[in-house]
Amino acid sequence: MGPPDIGMQGADIAHRLGWPYGIRFAPYWAGRMFWRTMAIGRLDLSEEERLEMLLKESRTAPEKDRDIFDDVDLMRLVVRSNSQAFAQGYEGVWDDGKKSSKPFGFEVKDLRDDLEVQLWYGKKDVFVRTIAWSADCGEVRWEGAVEDGR
Repeated sequence: MGPPDIGMQGADIAHRLGWPYGIRFAPYWAGRMFWRTMAIGRLDLSEEERLEMLLKESRTAPEKDRDIFDDVDLMRLVVRSNSQAFAQGYEGVWDDGKKSSKPFGFEVKDLRDDLEVQLWYGKKDVFVRTIAWSADCGEVRWEGAVEDGR
């Protein structure tokens, strides 16, 4: 999701609140409960059943995300990837989320000028901030940023 100090402008309300605050402060049992409400976290179902469920859920996705969610092969990969991520339980994924939603111990604007940094975000992405190199990032310099319109 990126360094917390670059903000969540452009993200939908669930991710704008859930990422910096929800996952960071919620207990592990809340994480288990959260993942069990979603197709990818329903480990009691087969991968095929989860794929079908995910494809049904995708019908309510934002219009700009539908072409991705309609890609059955990609969604199959998402289900398989999450099966592996949750293979030893939900706690590892939740712990990763907790760690990456906390301050990194430095601010992006303080990175050296000679240090190459690449952050990839889609312009229309509602899960994360709009574009990492936008003016909202303050003094951060994003030289060589490539915009592909996604």
